Amino acid sequence: MRSSIPAVFLLVAITGTLFACKKAPPPEPVAEQEEPTEEVASDATEGMIEACTIKMAQPEANEWTTYWDTAAVPRDGEGPSSAHSEFWANEEEKKSLNRGSTAMPLSIRCSSDGPPVMSIALSAFSSTEKEVPFDSGDYEIVGKADGGAKPGQFLAAPVMFGDRMFEVTRGTLSVDRFDSGGVRGRFRLEATETGGSGVEAELEGTFDLPCRGGPMEGACDGNRTAR
Repeated sequence: MRSSIPAVFLLVAITGTLFACKKAPPPEPVAEQEEPTEEVASDATEGMIEACTIKMAQPEANEWTTYWDTAAVPRDGEGPSSAHSEFWANEEEKKSLNRGSTAMPLSIRCSSDGPPVMSIALSAFSSTEKEVPFDSGDYEIVGKADGGAKPGQFLAAPVMFGDRMFEVTRGTLSVDRFDSGGVRGRFRLEATETGGSGVEAELEGTFDLPCRGGPMEGACDGNRTAR
C-alpha cells in the first residue's frame, strides 16, 4: 500500500503557491483632505473714507468715527455726515437758492447711529459770503439760547447723545481748508443738558467732508476718491 504522505505535501505546496501568487487587494481610497482656506474678513469700512471724528470728555468718555461712502451718492445729496455751501452751487443753482432764501456759506453735520447716537450740526445761518469766505478761518460757535447767531458766527443745533439732548453754550470752529473739493477743520463745544439736570458736556472733533457734486453742488470737483 502506497503512502499518501507525498500527496499531502504536493497539495500543501500547490495551495501555498496559489496564495503566494494571489495579488493583494488594492488599498481603500483615502479621501483627499481639503486644504484649509483662509477666510478673509470683509472690511466694514471698505470703500469708505472718514468724515468726522468726535471725542466726548463729559458727561462720559466716548469716541465716534463717521464715514462717507465713496461708492454711493444718496438721492437727496445727504448722508449721515455732510457739508453744504452756496459756494458749491453753479450759477443756475444760485438763482434757485436766492429765490428760496436758503443760501448759506457753510453748514456742517457730523452724525453717527452709535450706539450711542451722536449728532452735531453747525451752520453759518446769519452769515454771507463776506463773513464766512471761501477760505480757511476761525469762528465762534453759539447755541440757540444766545438768541441766534450773528454774522460771522456758527449756530449749533442741540447735540444729540443717545436719548439725551444738550444745548450748546459756546464753542469754536477752525476751518483749515474750504474749496471746491470740500471742507476740512476742527471744532470744540461746551453744552448743558436740557431739562434742568445741569449736566455739562465737552466735545471736540474733526471733519473732512467732500463737495460730492450732488444737488446744489454743481460747481464741485465731484466725488472724492478714497485715500
